[in-house]
Amino acid sequence: MSNPFMRTTANLLSHFAFAVVLACSVVLAGGVPSAHAATAIKPPISRVININSGLCVVVRGESEGARAVQTGCDSYRDQLWYFVPTGDRFGEIFLLQNLNSKRCLVARGMGESYVVQTTCDARYRDQRWRFSGPEGYFRLSNENSYLCLVVRTRVPETPLVQTDCNTGYADQFWKLYPVD
Repeated sequence: MSNPFMRTTANLLSHFAFAVVLACSVVLAGGVPSAHAATAIKPPISRVININSGLCVVVRGESEGARAVQTGCDSYRDQLWYFVPTGDRFGEIFLLQNLNSKRCLVARGMGESYVVQTTCDARYRDQRWRFSGPEGYFRLSNENSYLCLVVRTRVPETPLVQTDCNTGYADQFWKLYPVD
């Protein structure tokens, strides 16, 4: 892995795997993770950047149902995301929780629809997102609809939607930029 971004993404995913293993071992040992333990295993924070546009995912404000759009990347909290492990057996499925609103991305329904934020609850499959794709880049497909997260233009403020997955379109691929 000579590309620094690929190393960063691999490192980020290894942190997720460590968090899942740690949480599972605490539960399997008969314990319940304490508030301190939950803080210790908090997933890393990242910006989510569309490969086609080079813009970041943002949800402005804290309201239920606020749309996710793309915007120029900056240091604002509403552009920062936790990738919260759902405990799936392969470690590929996450909730995408906004650092500012503490709400998660959701794509409701089985057809094309806007992606919005809602109260996080891993029991709902429409809030669960699967990582897949070539090393260094990935697609995010919704666990409920099996449709992919996409932003169709390079224009700021364009809403994110879920649509049919197609590896031939760069607007369906994303990268992470971890923030310390």
